[in-house]
Amino acid sequence: MDIGIVKEVRSLEQRVPLSPGAASGLVAAGHTVYVQSGAGEACRFTDEDYRDRGATVVFSAEEAYGRAQLVMRVSPPSIEELQLMTPGGMLLSFLHLAMVSPRYLDVLLERKITAIGCEIIRDNDSGLPVLASVSEIAGSLAVQLGSQLLQSDQGGRGILIDGAPGVAPANVLVIGAGSAGTAAARRALNTGARVLLLDKDIRKLRQAEYLLGSSLVTGVASAHSLADWVRSVDLLIGAVLVPGGRAPVVVTEQMVQSMPKRSVIIDLSIDQGGCVATSRPTTLASPTFEAHGVIHCCVTNITSSVARTSSFALSHALFPYVQALGAAKSFAEGPGDLLRGTYTHDGAIVNETLAQLTGRPAKPLAK
Repeated sequence: MDIGIVKEVRSLEQRVPLSPGAASGLVAAGHTVYVQSGAGEACRFTDEDYRDRGATVVFSAEEAYGRAQLVMRVSPPSIEELQLMTPGGMLLSFLHLAMVSPRYLDVLLERKITAIGCEIIRDNDSGLPVLASVSEIAGSLAVQLGSQLLQSDQGGRGILIDGAPGVAPANVLVIGAGSAGTAAARRALNTGARVLLLDKDIRKLRQAEYLLGSSLVTGVASAHSLADWVRSVDLLIGAVLVPGGRAPVVVTEQMVQSMPKRSVIIDLSIDQGGCVATSRPTTLASPTFEAHGVIHCCVTNITSSVARTSSFALSHALFPYVQALGAAKSFAEGPGDLLRGTYTHDGAIVNETLAQLTGRPAKPLAK
């Protein structure tokens, strides 16, 4: 199989989906890996690193797209980039197609691209192993960043997250007990904050409490309980997930208005639309804005700020799937996890959630 790694063009997107070491494993298995020159530079993977591991370095995106049967990306390609792909080719990326324009979906279908969303690759236990690899990093980063934004010099409330002798620590509210939320709760607890973790699923709360210990406070999320809890929160981390769909808005504008002034919201659900009514996408270059006196940080690719760590994590998660796909006789005989993570194939929508959201027919793949 011919595999293409193209240089990310999104502003401050510094991650790469395949490390030089993973590329060498695919080359050893008989595959050809084309890497656009400079694709890994931001996370300190040089062209020489890839060449030394057997990959072929090419000098334009057009060549990488044109030669590849499978294109691997981190951020979703633009419509113009999609049109560089070979018709009938495969695309593996974080796509979040519930958030794209109808025209974007039309191009995928017209070109019969098999679009695999890293965010919906699902294992037999309904886990999301690729998404989890970056969500855990995002959850940890949310606490690190939130701690900085609470500082007086950053415009925050002037609170040290773990407090001081005789001074109470910060109140941290985490909404969503998935991979990102649990990682955020763990990091906040380890810093010494008082942490409340909310979810609608008692089983997830029970598991989080088992993993993180009795110092974690858990609660069942509801509009009434949230309205009470947000009034005393210093740092709110939204980590609500609907695989393949839009995140529900669980924190209303009225709730934000009731939060303490100069408190902080980190909305990790922003790549699915956000779970806070006042959220809007921001960038690493301009990560924050203020609404109702509350600092918001809603960076859609937040883990790109630790590009090298994130790239290794992604590569570890993706490599076995790409290896198995390359060994399969056809896409339909490839890993079941990838089939469950596919949005479009052979000119049809195969993901039922996407079909329902867009009002288009679905033609599910056999799993």
